[in-house]
Amino acid sequence: SRIREGAPVRIEYIHVNLDNFVGYQNISKAPNVRIANVERTLLDVIDRPDYSGGISDIPEIFRRATSRAKVDKILEYLPTYHSKSLVQRIGFMLEAFGYQLTPEHVQEMQKMSKGNYAYLFTAGRPGTDSHSRYNSKWRLVVNAPGFAPEEKAG
Repeated sequence: SRIREGAPVRIEYIHVNLDNFVGYQNISKAPNVRIANVERTLLDVIDRPDYSGGISDIPEIFRRATSRAKVDKILEYLPTYHSKSLVQRIGFMLEAFGYQLTPEHVQEMQKMSKGNYAYLFTAGRPGTDSHSRYNSKWRLVVNAPGFAPEEKAG
């Protein structure tokens, strides 16, 4: 990736595979610039937390997007990432942060991630902890504070 610095923003160019070029929208102030929509953003922050301010910022990103993100769109974009563990991680996150998941949504995501076990985040990354909880529904080790539904930020 290339980086361009210019106050007040830092722009980093990241290569995106053509089949994963989903969930972008034009912005009115710069018609030739496309930005990720809210659904794409939620997938990207879980897929690449290093590009989103870090693991500790993710709960707030999910809380802020609750009323705007469409679960159907997230499910439409998910296959383009080619990652069973991302399916598990996003399923857990949507459920943990109160998104409207139907039984059909859950069934589709569990089918997409069949047979896979995963960690919420790569172990040892800044923001992870050793006090892990296992979520059997998503076959996921929750290894960061503030991500288990019973832990409400106070």
